[in-house]
Amino acid sequence: MKRVIGLTRPNEGASFPWRRHDDPTAETFTAWSIFPRDTSYFNPSQAPFMINYQVEDLDALLEALRAEGVTVDPICLDYRSGGQSD
Repeated sequence: MKRVIGLTRPNEGASFPWRRHDDPTAETFTAWSIFPRDTSYFNPSQAPFMINYQVEDLDALLEALRAEGVTVDPICLDYRSGGQSD
């Protein structure tokens, strides 16, 4: 894995820190992880993978998705507030 994409700990994943273009004082990161094919991490979803996005207004986005008929997982993680919310 290290030779191909430069990651030295693929079983644990990796974090890539970066700074926001509109606010260089705000540091954030992108996480990259590989899960085993038989993981239960995504349950109850049957999806084989997950993509996480950073958004400015999570509540507004979730409201818009629900209005379009998208099923939204009730577990919501908001790392700016340091915890989990509904």
